[in-house]
Amino acid sequence: MLAVASRKAAAWGVRASFVLGDMRHFDLGRRFGLVIISCNSLGHLTDPGDLRACLTAVRRHLAPGGVLAFDVALPAPWLLARPEGEARRLDLGPNPASAIEAEETARYDPIRQVRVSHWRVRQGDGRQQVMAPLVLRQFFPQEIPLLLEAAGLELVARYGDFERQTLTAGSLNQICVARNVDEGRP
Repeated sequence: MLAVASRKAAAWGVRASFVLGDMRHFDLGRRFGLVIISCNSLGHLTDPGDLRACLTAVRRHLAPGGVLAFDVALPAPWLLARPEGEARRLDLGPNPASAIEAEETARYDPIRQVRVSHWRVRQGDGRQQVMAPLVLRQFFPQEIPLLLEAAGLELVARYGDFERQTLTAGSLNQICVARNVDEGRP
């Protein structure tokens, strides 16, 4: 995956370095003006200690004036409250020619704020594939500033989509921008 990303960056004339590592514990030996954690990746950190370790490592890597930008899903109460094992059809996008059907069953643990979903995908030729479970932490809007603060970061902006629309109850995502609170701290 990193080789593909490197080739694409080069093709676009973008100078970028790609590093394989553990997002909870890393030391790249330098600081950056921007750190991006995309595609709901923070949701994979289901243990609070792992989340704090990641955010602390990011803070250590932010240059003075640098920012962290990340996106996480906005929890949908109706989705979290679905009965365990009840299947729902998934909309995999606007292209009906893809001929892929998918359904999901899920369970939600409200104590850990973790949702585990199982997808079954049917190809156009009738073949079925069961995907590995998708285990994601849910981030409720009021807790994000507190989580960031615990790691020495401050939420400075939050949007409901990548077009910078206001976060509302109908938003699918939370697009967050944070900065280092104490830039003199290592």
